[in-house]
Amino acid sequence: MSRDTLGSGQWLLTVSSLLSKDGSVDLGVQSDRKITVDWPGRWLWQSPDEQNFLTNGIQLKDNGNVVM
Repeated sequence: MSRDTLGSGQWLLTVSSLLSKDGSVDLGVQSDRKITVDWPGRWLWQSPDEQNFLTNGIQLKDNGNVVM
């Protein structure tokens, strides 16, 4: 089951993703800990190599900030 929303205080952990409601965009944390944004058949963005070893996931803080 895919999720399309990250609630306040929730984590998107390694090897998981969020899929937009229309299925057009995927935000994920890969097994190599890189954060990615993908559009079907097209890679849009990936976090730099320097950050991947420190990343366990993405969290939406109660104040609305998204942190790695």
